Amino acid sequence: MTNEEFIRQAYATAEVKDIPAWVACFNPDGAFVHESIGVTYRGPSEVGKPTGNRMDAPCCDGFRLEDGRIQLFDCYPSGTVILGQLGVLGNLGDALQQQATV
Repeated sequence: MTNEEFIRQAYATAEVKDIPAWVACFNPDGAFVHESIGVTYRGPSEVGKPTGNRMDAPCCDGFRLEDGRIQLFDCYPSGTVILGQLGVLGNLGDALQQQATV
């Protein structure tokens, strides 16, 4: 399998939220860096958390493969993706109103 095929397969795995298969795409000490919130998830017990908990699928601006698996996955989800997942975009007026009263 080429590197491109591997990454495409990894993305497809994340999109269907097959967390065990997603975690298996990483090296044991591999890291998922969620740049929008400044958090690094490292190792098998953590790298599946962002995909399973907050994201429909990761958006990646950079990754590094080592030994045919992901060593580093830099994730930069767009602001609209994050706001949509939080339900803010569907009720933007209330979200802005609440912010204005704080």
